[in-house]
Amino acid sequence: MTKKTRMLLCIFISSFIFGVLDNGIMIVFGKAIDPWVASFCDDMMMSAGIGNAISDGAGKLTENILMIPLIYFLAKPSNDISHFTVLTLETVGIVTGCFFPLIFLLWG
Repeated sequence: MTKKTRMLLCIFISSFIFGVLDNGIMIVFGKAIDPWVASFCDDMMMSAGIGNAISDGAGKLTENILMIPLIYFLAKPSNDISHFTVLTLETVGIVTGCFFPLIFLLWG
């Protein structure tokens, strides 16, 4: 596997993990977060936004803690990867990661 391929894979994996954690936190802890937010906010969309901010923050923090060392120590950043490619892989990783935990709702 080339250095560039390893770097691209690390970018995708880190974004995928963010998506899994983001939606996973909402699925697992959403019922606990909702009453807490409802205690100071009556608007459903505001509650959803606050819950989303909590899960996004936790997902991104965990992604950085877990994946940044992997990217920098295993893949060694490559300057020949375009910014567009990085953003595209991050977007695809986040979207697929967000949909992944929803699979478990189909069986529950």
